[in-house]
Amino acid sequence: MISSFHNIQTMYHFLGNCVTPVNIESGKRETSSRAFLRPAMGRSNLNVFTYALVEKVALVIKVRLNGKSRYIRARQEVIVSAGTVHSPQILMLSGIGPQRHLRDMKIKPIIDSPVGETYFDHVAMRLEVQLNISTRHQRDVFESRNCCTII
Repeated sequence: MISSFHNIQTMYHFLGNCVTPVNIESGKRETSSRAFLRPAMGRSNLNVFTYALVEKVALVIKVRLNGKSRYIRARQEVIVSAGTVHSPQILMLSGIGPQRHLRDMKIKPIIDSPVGETYFDHVAMRLEVQLNISTRHQRDVFESRNCCTII
């Protein structure tokens, strides 16, 4: 939304176009799960829980699984990989984040960190076009190192 930008000039710095990189394997889009997680599923140091809501992370992870709280002990490390929105949320629920914000939310701050402060929405729209230009110029367009055009 335009109203979320300080002014219209600021908004134009975020407009443009670019080639979006995707992972393709055998003509199909490759997911992180298929590429990295599935090959590692047999490892003894990996546990994957689906439909689990992480409530807090430390050396003991508190999760809600099938409606019940459960505690899981980590021996070495915990990888927080819950996406753009939920990873900062988990860290903040665990007391890692902007101290003032955590206190406002009645969460005891453990580590004062700028978690989530640089987040902004990346609204995208797919637009396919057919260019009627020479082959030499097409190559220049698609091999450009500066893929994003700012208006």
